[in-house]
Amino acid sequence: MEKKNYARIFVAMALLLIIIIAYALRLDKKISLTFLQDHHQLIQELITNHYILSVILYVIIYILFVITMLPITLLLNIASGYFFGVFPGTLYSVIGSVTGSLASFLIFRYILREWAIKRYHKKLLGVEQEFEKHGAGYILSLQLFPITPFALINIIAGLSNIPAWKYACITVIGVTPYTFLYAFAGRKLIELTSLKELVSPWFITLFAVLSFGALAPMLLQRLRTKFKKK
Repeated sequence: MEKKNYARIFVAMALLLIIIIAYALRLDKKISLTFLQDHHQLIQELITNHYILSVILYVIIYILFVITMLPITLLLNIASGYFFGVFPGTLYSVIGSVTGSLASFLIFRYILREWAIKRYHKKLLGVEQEFEKHGAGYILSLQLFPITPFALINIIAGLSNIPAWKYACITVIGVTPYTFLYAFAGRKLIELTSLKELVSPWFITLFAVLSFGALAPMLLQRLRTKFKKK
């Protein structure tokens, strides 16, 4: 077996081990809305006394949760708005999200792309054609559409031929709107009894607008293609 294959197996096993440990420790259950509310004074004191260290720890935690695919990033976005403020919190969350996504993107590209091309060449060809037709708008539409799992986007992009720098830039644009909305909602973290309380009429309206904006470029492209054929 080639050294490159050994390296891929090592990276894959390391990633799998990290994910297993994260889920075994039930971190997605331990870091909850109740936990943040019960310890908000302690967390706020830590941030006040060690601001730079707190920001670094927050970004690292965010990156790890993105890589391990634990569904906690939404709560982290909300918490950032309360503990750091809306605009700084949005910035730190975007840094964590983009860095984590890029790391995940590169990991899946390294360990899976060559194997996937050999095994699923025809299916991947369809994805590549979508990239060629819609360019960056294809990935951006996936990221702006809230139903699409973020981990799935990282995997799909990693298996494609999109450059890493372009994916990072697209991710910045894709995650910022929702991150800002959650950070803005996080101002009332202590008053929340459930994350469902965030689903207010204005929140739903904003999400609907962003979702439509996500689909609009591809819909327009399809309409143009139909009109050209006619």
